[in-house]
Amino acid sequence: MSGLDHNSTSTNGDIGGRVSWTSALMALPREQLVSTVDEIAKEFNVRPIALPASGLGMLKLKDSALEQSFFLGEFPLATASIELTLADGRQIQGAAQILDDDSSYATSLAIADAVLAHKVSGFESLIELVLLGKKNVLREQAIRNSMLMRTKVDFSLLSMADGDDDEL
Repeated sequence: MSGLDHNSTSTNGDIGGRVSWTSALMALPREQLVSTVDEIAKEFNVRPIALPASGLGMLKLKDSALEQSFFLGEFPLATASIELTLADGRQIQGAAQILDDDSSYATSLAIADAVLAHKVSGFESLIELVLLGKKNVLREQAIRNSMLMRTKVDFSLLSMADGDDDEL
């Protein structure tokens, strides 16, 4: 299987679907991922399908009242699409599109995507990184949820006080 399926949600053990690998890997220190991928990539011939690119993306929306398009804003965007040639001659593909301006980092993530999706040599070490990244994501979500709960306001007491004013 050499085609890309960017929307694939097939699971790979405990690491979840393909769509969540990139965010889990990005939750790790960049150097940790890049050094692991560089070591794995030595076993393959890496060829870009399209040149890695970085720049700005524009978010285009349509005004609901006048139905005219407008640009809401810009965001950094890096993309990479690669093909790995394995020792047995098979070719596999991977891709990454991230909200960052580093195309070499996107290339590392694309290599990781190909290795994980096709379970070739080195995927075990990447699975460990994905699991570690998922723990980091869950820890960050727990912190955010905790902060959100501390700022939650209970308005039910105000409605009781409003009812008392009506009686006067």
